[in-house]
This record gives sequence, C-alpha cells and structure tokens, in this order.
Amino acid sequence: MSNHSVDPNSDAMKALRGQLRDPAKDKIAEKLGAIEGQLGATGRFPEGKLDPTDEGELAFAVMTDESKGLMILDFGKPVAWLSLTPESAVKLGNTLFKRAKELGHTVVVDI
Repeated sequence: MSNHSVDPNSDAMKALRGQLRDPAKDKIAEKLGAIEGQLGATGRFPEGKLDPTDEGELAFAVMTDESKGLMILDFGKPVAWLSLTPESAVKLGNTLFKRAKELGHTVVVDI
C-alpha cells in the first residue's frame, strides 16, 4: 500500500485531474463509470441500496503519476467503503494491471 488523503481537492489531485480531462493526454486515466468526466457520486443506485449509509454509484478514475511511479485511485470525494459487482471488480483489476504495466511493472496473475 501507499498513500491516501481525505482531501479530494488537494493541489496534486487538481493537477492530475487537469491531465485527466485534457483530451491530448487521454491515456493518463481510465474512467470507470464516469458521467461526462465527473468523478464522485452519480446519484444512481444501480445495485439497490446496500444500507442506510449507502450513497450510491461512484464514478472514479485510475491515474498514473509517472514521475513518482505511482497509481492513484481518485474517487472525487471522501469514501469510507466501496462495494463492487464481480464484473466491476474484474474491470478494476484489469485497469490496475494495465496501469502497472504502463509504469514498467511486470504483472503476474495468481488465481
């Protein structure tokens, strides 16, 4: 594991999001469920409501910071927990593998 923050509007995240939304640098981020490029809560509940604290679907991005050799999961808001369907979990895993390879890491899957 690496770093985390509860501040979705830090200067570093703003800079990375600027790269995310720059069409010339589209390879920087893999959007998962994003609506019109927006990160955070979508207001939808495609899997129903898990419990009273469930805030619904979350659009997030997996970005890379090549200068630091890190992958960043940007949720666009503070998040205490996340549930995924099996299909979404596989999509996230594949995206993480893809980003790790882009950073020069050899990916070995052991299932």
